[in-house]
Amino acid sequence: MRVAAAKAQGGTLQGEAVLWPDSDAMFISPQLVNVNLPGFLKALGASSAVLTGTLSGEGKIYLPDWRAWDNLAGWDATLSLSVKDGVARRVPILVRLWSALSLQGLLSFQFPSLPSAGLAFSALGGDFALGRGVAVTKNLSLDSSAV
Repeated sequence: MRVAAAKAQGGTLQGEAVLWPDSDAMFISPQLVNVNLPGFLKALGASSAVLTGTLSGEGKIYLPDWRAWDNLAGWDATLSLSVKDGVARRVPILVRLWSALSLQGLLSFQFPSLPSAGLAFSALGGDFALGRGVAVTKNLSLDSSAV
């Protein structure tokens, strides 16, 4: 099945999907352009209050059982994702990053603080590999005036 272009949460979704009926497996190669991230996360059944912004990206996702598509632990995927003009709230990896940067600031006698509304950023992105419930990246990038 091929989706040439479809409107999705204010942006565009396109890509291909292959379903193997004899094994219930599915392969998806989506491309997202300027999709409203909270709306997209809500449509997937995930928390939409954690990260805001506009999502663009592409990748390849293999699901051994298409009926469990909403279980990220079952995905085998490679994704390249970018979020523009957003706010991160309660995202553990960003909290750890901010803690490390705050320690560096403390050592240079600067005392930054993370706003209670979250960490605003102009760009957040990277390439991710997902498998067995673990996400790995070697090039996560965060562009924010706060850090």
